[in-house]
Amino acid sequence: MMKSIALVFLFLVASLASPVLAQGKRIAVVVGISNYEHFSRLDYAADDAQRIARSLKGLGYSLKLLAADAGAGSVARPEALKALREIIKKAQPDDTVLFYFAGHGSRPRGQMRDYLLFTNTDPEDIAGTALPIDSGPGKDASSLEGVLAQCRAKNRILIIDACRNTTRSAEDA
Repeated sequence: MMKSIALVFLFLVASLASPVLAQGKRIAVVVGISNYEHFSRLDYAADDAQRIARSLKGLGYSLKLLAADAGAGSVARPEALKALREIIKKAQPDDTVLFYFAGHGSRPRGQMRDYLLFTNTDPEDIAGTALPIDSGPGKDASSLEGVLAQCRAKNRILIIDACRNTTRSAEDA
């Protein structure tokens, strides 16, 4: 029920805001991961991403959809970063860039950074196989924040639909 309300709310906000947004292109990367090699399966993440993608297309977005569900496909960190970097490279100041992620999130025990987990994220190497959300003290250019900071588009939208568990192993996520 809450997911349906959230999707309707997102659609209404995007619909109402669309005339206010820049007159440039609308481009998005939409990621939805239900299937994980080392973490518990999520029932609706890939479906949510597909619904968001359909709604965004209806609002005039061109997009790249990356989804992993029930044995169909996988999404790894390099693939998601490549897709995001490609749209950022093309983005102009009047464009709107949107990144949507539905899947597992994590903050490894003893760390102060949050990560987005991918199909093949290794629970013993989350820092090396997941995507950090913030750039951290070293201003990590390969973090989500660091990549988005390179974007020339004035309008950048980030939507994350993920829990944030403190993990130390696959059983924790």
